[in-house]
Amino acid sequence: NVFLGRTNYMLNNVEDSLKYYNFVLKTNPDYYPAYNDMAVLSYVIGEKDESINYLIKLYNLDALNDKFSILFLAESLMEQNRQDDAKKIMSNLVKNENNSTIKGVYTSLINPDRANDESLTKALTLEDVYIRSRLTYYIACLMERQGVKELSKTLFHEVKFTRLGFENKLALYKLGEL
Repeated sequence: NVFLGRTNYMLNNVEDSLKYYNFVLKTNPDYYPAYNDMAVLSYVIGEKDESINYLIKLYNLDALNDKFSILFLAESLMEQNRQDDAKKIMSNLVKNENNSTIKGVYTSLINPDRANDESLTKALTLEDVYIRSRLTYYIACLMERQGVKELSKTLFHEVKFTRLGFENKLALYKLGEL
């Protein structure tokens, strides 16, 4: 059923996807990957508090082992004006990150006044398309919060066209295409 949930999710059949994921969580409430997918689905249908609840549950269980899911949680908290909570989560990411470029992006997301243009530029030109695309989404969110609308829109489009990671769906949502 998770496969059917993800397949429908990738085909933008949100209602069917929700039906399958709800079934999975009802029959196997400890299947953590479904919670992350439900968080994304909840976000794109406008249920942002529900999305945060799924992510916080995983975070508190130490089941958010993908740093991009943690970034999604922090970004969602920032959107809900819960900056202090987001900063605590992001501070842990900064502390545990070894890659200086990614660490610079995290630092910029925590404190936009200290945005490191060099790190942001390096992140947008990483050779690893998968990592670059996923980081690009969060840089676009930062630009959007900073009021740089055209650049954020361009970056969301870049994420949309790569079709990599769950950030692709989030970018489609931000562009009003989902």
